[in-house]
Amino acid sequence: MMKKKINWRNTIIPKGRFRHLAIFSYGLTAFLNIKTVLNEPRLLELSNALFTASCSWLVHLASLSDQVENEEVIQKIKQLPLISKPNRQLSYIPEFIIENITDFLTFLGRFNVQLFESLSSVDEYVTLVLVFMGDASRLRNPHLRAALAEAFEAILPNKQHGGGRTLNSAFAEAIFTYHPLIEDLPRVLLDVFVSIELTGQAVAFEQKFNYRRPMYEILEYLWKFDKHREQVKKLASYAEEHIDDAEAPLFLRFINLLMNDANFLLDEALS
Repeated sequence: MMKKKINWRNTIIPKGRFRHLAIFSYGLTAFLNIKTVLNEPRLLELSNALFTASCSWLVHLASLSDQVENEEVIQKIKQLPLISKPNRQLSYIPEFIIENITDFLTFLGRFNVQLFESLSSVDEYVTLVLVFMGDASRLRNPHLRAALAEAFEAILPNKQHGGGRTLNSAFAEAIFTYHPLIEDLPRVLLDVFVSIELTGQAVAFEQKFNYRRPMYEILEYLWKFDKHREQVKKLASYAEEHIDDAEAPLFLRFINLLMNDANFLLDEALS
C-alpha cells in the first residue's frame, strides 16, 4: 500500500525559521497519538490472547513429527532440542505470524514493560522462543530467529525500557529459573548466534553485529545463574573433546565469531 505524501502547503505548518520545529512537533503529536491507541488496555488484552494462542499452536505443530498430521491434543514439550523430523505443516505457515509476535513483545518492551509482570501467559512466549530460535529446521529464516532474540531481551530486568522503567528482577529470575525448558537457552542462543553468519553477503557485518547485540545482553544475564553457567561449561567441554572433528562444535564456532566481533569493535574504536 502506497503511503500518501503529506503536502505541507495545505497544513498549518508555518514558513521560515520555525518550519522544522513545527514539522517535528506535528510528527511527535502523531507518534504520541498512535502510541496511546496501541497502549489501550482492552486492545493489549485481546492482542495478548491472540498471540499466546498462536504461540501454543505453533509450538504444537513444531512438536509433531512428519508422520502425525491430525493430532488435536496439545502435548507439552518436555525436552529440547526436538529430534523428530519437522512436520511439513509448518511449511504452510506464513512467517508474518511469528513476526507479529516478535513485534508485539518488542513493543511491550519499549513502551509498556510493566504489562509483562501482569501476564499469566509469559511462559507461552518463552516456549516459542526456545523451540524456534535454535532450530533452523523449523524456522529457516535466520533474520526472524534473530528477531526472536531481540524480543526475548525485553524481559531482562537490568535493561532500561521506555520511560526509564525496568522489569521486576524477581519476575525475570523466576522465568530464567523455573521455566521447564529454560536450561536449553544457552545452546539456543549460541546456535542462533552462529547461524546469523550464514545469512549471506547481502547482510553487512555491521547488521550481523546488531543482530547479535541482544544476545550479548542475554548471555551476560544468564551468567548470574549457576544452572546456566554449567550448561555453557558443558558446551565448552564438548567442544574441547571434539576440537578435531570435521564439523566444528557449536561452542568453538561461537568463540571464533565472538573474537571477530571483538576485533571489529577494536578496529572501530582505533579508527
